[in-house]
Amino acid sequence: MSEGFKIQPGWSSRTPIDYPEDIGLAIPSNMSPDDIPDHFIDLYLRFYSSNYINQLGASCILQSHLLRRIMRLHKIDASVKQVVMYWRNDKKGHNVVMGNPHENLGEGEIDVHMVVKSENWLLDFACSKLHYRFGYTAPRGIIVPWTKELSKNYVDLGIGGKVSYVENNIPHPKIKNVRLAQREDELKFTREYFERYDF
Repeated sequence: MSEGFKIQPGWSSRTPIDYPEDIGLAIPSNMSPDDIPDHFIDLYLRFYSSNYINQLGASCILQSHLLRRIMRLHKIDASVKQVVMYWRNDKKGHNVVMGNPHENLGEGEIDVHMVVKSENWLLDFACSKLHYRFGYTAPRGIIVPWTKELSKNYVDLGIGGKVSYVENNIPHPKIKNVRLAQREDELKFTREYFERYDF
């Protein structure tokens, strides 16, 4: 566990989570929840129980920047990355690209996807669009190792499908405008989080 990460009184340092898919969390099928760093699991559970996964899960810019801010206040190294996400479920015939820089959307909309990178792990807590569109087995959050292979091959998420992320090193020009518009919400949700959970 990262130094400085405090657990709320009454919350164990290893919250039991035998079936992460039951709360919309997808992890690699060749891993168990015990293979994921404790604080990442606990952060997902905190976001889930605080309703951030449901409330903000379709807004990747706000969700990722909120997660980064909270992680840094917990003294956990974290950075936000713009990515293109490729998700598919071969069994059900679903195939989605999120963050395609060439996608033409409606007026005032941008196709961008953002995640958090920490300790060579990728945390994507903003997959609710998949969940809402494709049903219960589609992920609402994803935690996978951040490796060079992540951009070249799909990671098998079991019933959560398969995912690949490619970092987009050319920031979307409208992201800063969205960030500015969401700044007050980010601060408000950060205050709410720390009213509920300890530093």
